[in-house]
Amino acid sequence: MVNSGRYQGDNPENVTISIVFDNNRISDLFESAWGFSCFIEGAAKNILFDTGGDGELLLRNLKKLDKSPSDIGLIVLSHKHSDHVGGLGKILEENGYLDVCMLPSFPDSIKEVVRSLGGRLIETGDSGEIIEGVYTTGKMGSYIEEQSLIIDTDKGLILITGCAHPGIEKIAERAKQILPKEILLIAGGFHLRDKSENEIRAVSESLKNTGVMYAAPSHCSGAKAFEIFREAYGDHYINSGAGKVIPCAGLK
Repeated sequence: MVNSGRYQGDNPENVTISIVFDNNRISDLFESAWGFSCFIEGAAKNILFDTGGDGELLLRNLKKLDKSPSDIGLIVLSHKHSDHVGGLGKILEENGYLDVCMLPSFPDSIKEVVRSLGGRLIETGDSGEIIEGVYTTGKMGSYIEEQSLIIDTDKGLILITGCAHPGIEKIAERAKQILPKEILLIAGGFHLRDKSENEIRAVSESLKNTGVMYAAPSHCSGAKAFEIFREAYGDHYINSGAGKVIPCAGLK
């Protein structure tokens, strides 16, 4: 069980997720590049989940959403790939007094970035609570180890994935094992871009049957998955990409 300390925060019903780095974008105002990062408000601390692949681009998109590194209270990294950790150094150069959660298997070179820029490294190999109401799935997968983020709200769980290399269905199942509640929303990379149409349809139906109420696929999910999930979820499909702001209080 992970617990780096309890913090008193805002009402978790006020959680808002802003996509600040993605290879898809919702308007030409935002820049896009391969990778993923989102800024999460309304938990005990503001969280930056992943840091995209380009720190300068990340900073520019943050600024366009009226966010800055000084607004971040915690960084959580899903896995070691450069398109998810590439902006880490730039963020820490601007705000080095941050806790950074990563799996123990991350390369020493990434851990050294945290230490050298004044951050506090927290290794989160096991599932459990990171800060009040926010949990990690812990290490999942073998060839590519990855963790996802779970936010507990009265409406259900909010599940944020980086690339979902271990399988989006398995990640959803793990979240419900950790906190036996319905999943209000899954957002992030679903890792379906190389899957067939039939495989993607099976995944979308499986997630619906698991009780996932809203889906916001992005990054490595792929164009076919966007179409199929939009068809499967209808009004409960959320078009995602750089610049998208998802106020979870509005999800019913």
